[in-house]
Amino acid sequence: MPPPTQKSFIDDYYKTMGFKKIPKRGDVLKHQELYQLYKTPKKDTKGKSMPHIDKDDIDPKAILQADLIYLPDDKGFRFALVCVDVNTGYTDAEPMRERDA
Repeated sequence: MPPPTQKSFIDDYYKTMGFKKIPKRGDVLKHQELYQLYKTPKKDTKGKSMPHIDKDDIDPKAILQADLIYLPDDKGFRFALVCVDVNTGYTDAEPMRERDA
C-alpha cells in the first residue's frame, strides 16, 4: 500500500473527527456576530438612501429627546433628567432627588 498523501491524510482526519471543510476563509466569518457588526456596509445600489430628517427644516426646540438616568448617590441626588435638542444638539441635565419630583 502506498503511503498516504498529505491531502488524503487531511481528508481522513476531517472525516474521522466529524469536521466540515469550509471552502473559503470568508465563509467562516460570515456567520459570526462580531464580524457582522464591524464589517463595512454595502453601498446602496438602488440610489435610495435611508430616510432621515433634514435638520434645516426643523426649528430649534421643536423636537426634544428626554431621558431619566440613575446616578450613584451624589449628595442626595439619585436621578438626572437629561434633555437634548435634536436640531442643535444642545444638552441640559437637571439633578433630581426622587424619580417623581
